[in-house]
Amino acid sequence: MGTRKPQRTIMGMSVVQIAHDPRTTLPDGPPQMAEVAPTGYGAWLGRVVDDRYHLARLIAEGGMGAVFEAVQLGTERPVALKVMHADLEEDGAIVQRFAREVEIGRRVKHENVVEVLDTGTLEDGSPYLVLELIVGPTLSHSMWEDGAFEWPRAVRVGAQIAGAIGAAWDAGFVHRDLKPDNIVLEPDGEGGERVEVLDFGIAHDREVTDENQKLTRMGQVLGTVGYMPPEQAVGQAIDVRADLYALGVLVWEMLAGFPLFDEDISRQDYLLAQMRNTPDPVRDLAPDAPPALTDLVASLLQGQPNDRPGDPWAVRDQLLAMLPAEQSAPAANAPPVEAAPAEAPRVEAAPVEAPPAAPAPAAPPPAQRPPVSTAPPPTSKPSSNLPLLVAAAALALLGALA
Repeated sequence: MGTRKPQRTIMGMSVVQIAHDPRTTLPDGPPQMAEVAPTGYGAWLGRVVDDRYHLARLIAEGGMGAVFEAVQLGTERPVALKVMHADLEEDGAIVQRFAREVEIGRRVKHENVVEVLDTGTLEDGSPYLVLELIVGPTLSHSMWEDGAFEWPRAVRVGAQIAGAIGAAWDAGFVHRDLKPDNIVLEPDGEGGERVEVLDFGIAHDREVTDENQKLTRMGQVLGTVGYMPPEQAVGQAIDVRADLYALGVLVWEMLAGFPLFDEDISRQDYLLAQMRNTPDPVRDLAPDAPPALTDLVASLLQGQPNDRPGDPWAVRDQLLAMLPAEQSAPAANAPPVEAAPAEAPRVEAAPVEAPPAAPAPAAPPPAQRPPVSTAPPPTSKPSSNLPLLVAAAALALLGALA
C-alpha cells in the first residue's frame, strides 16, 4: 500500500478536493469524516425546497455543492437532496455531468441502481436532484471492516453489480467508473445485503458521441486507475465489456481482501502491469470456491475486450448458478425492474477489432492477461465509527476525477 493521499470521505463523497490521484479504494485506513470549511449550507437547515422537501440534515458539503437528508412533505419519505453551487453554471462539463445523472436516473430503472426521484432549480439558479436515501457502508468500507469476503458473499454482491451493469447497458449506458467507493451494501433486513450502484455522472452514452467527447476534456481519460480496462485507459472506444472488466477486479478484490493494483500506481505503470502480469487465480484466494468462479473472473480480467464476456445478464446468471440453492435467488438479483418495455431484449456487445497499440503506452496484445497485485494484504484493519448514512447521489457531486 502506498502513502495516503487526500481522498474522498463520508464513504465515498468528495467533500475535500483530491490533489492528483482520484483512486481512493482501500487506502491506509478506513474512510473517515473530514473537517471542511463551512460554505453556508448549514444555514439551509429547516428550509423547504419547492414547498416539497424539508431539509433536515446536512450530510456533506464541498467545493461544488452539498447533499442534505430531506423529508418529502406529504409522504414523510426520507430522501437525499443534492444541490450544485449556482456559480458553477458556467462550467459546462460540470453542468453536463449533473444533467447526465438526471437522464440516466430517468432511463435506468433497476433495484440495484439508485433511483432518481425528482429534479428542479432553486431561486438562485442552483440545480438540485432528489434521490432515494441509501443506508449502508460502501464496499470499500466493508472490505476494510470485514477483510476478504467468503466466496458466496462475493458472488452475491458480484451478481447484483452485474444486474446493474446489464440494466444500464440495456438503457444505452456504460458506467465506466465502477469501484468500491461507488457501491453501497444496504442491509436488506433479512440478514443479507442489497447492492446499490452510485455515481453515473461520467457514464458513457453509446448513442451520443458528441456529449461523450465533451465530458472528457482534452488529454484526460475518465475513470479510475485500477478498475478501467486497457482500452479505456488509453482513451479508445468502450462498451459494456469495460464495466465487466471492472466487475472482475471487484470480485477479485472481495475475495483477496486487498487491491489488485497498488493505490499509488501511475496510469503508465498500470498499463504495463496489465500487459505483462497475470493476477493470482481465484482458486488461490478462495480454495473452497467453485472452479467456475476461477474461470469466470479470469475471463472478465482479459486485456482484450473480445476475450471478455459481452452479456452482463449471462455473467449474473453464471454467478447465481454457483451459489447453493437456498442462496441463489436473493431479491436484489432479480432482472431489471421497469427497464424499457417488458421482456426487453438483452444487449450483448458486438465483437470489435482489437484496439490498435497506442504509441505510449501500448494496449495489451490478445495473449496477455491483466495484472497481479503489487499490494500486500493489510496487516490490520483500523476501527472506524463512520456513520452508515449515505446519500446515494453523493459521489456524483464532485464527479469522478480523471
